[in-house]
Amino acid sequence: VQTSGTKHWLVYPPVVEMPGEHQERGKSGDVITPDEVGAVLINATLHPGDAIYVPRGFVHATASGKSAGGASPDDEEVSVSLTVGIQTESMSLTWDKVLLCGL
Repeated sequence: VQTSGTKHWLVYPPVVEMPGEHQERGKSGDVITPDEVGAVLINATLHPGDAIYVPRGFVHATASGKSAGGASPDDEEVSVSLTVGIQTESMSLTWDKVLLCGL
């Protein structure tokens, strides 16, 4: 949720289809190259009160102020946003693990 200023978002398809916990790319030093991402799915600038939902695994990049192509090189707008995470796997019991138990 964008609370102050603006933030530009680029969202791409996931590199790993339907990633489970600890299968996300681009975390902990893992670098995703431009050759690995597909076409841009969302190219939008959020303003105060706007929200965006980015599912697990979807590659995304954000920029604000000068790095987002602000009105002038001296654009020092402060951008503040609130990120809310939803834990979808609890007690390590997920459908993929249930299916594995059935094999």
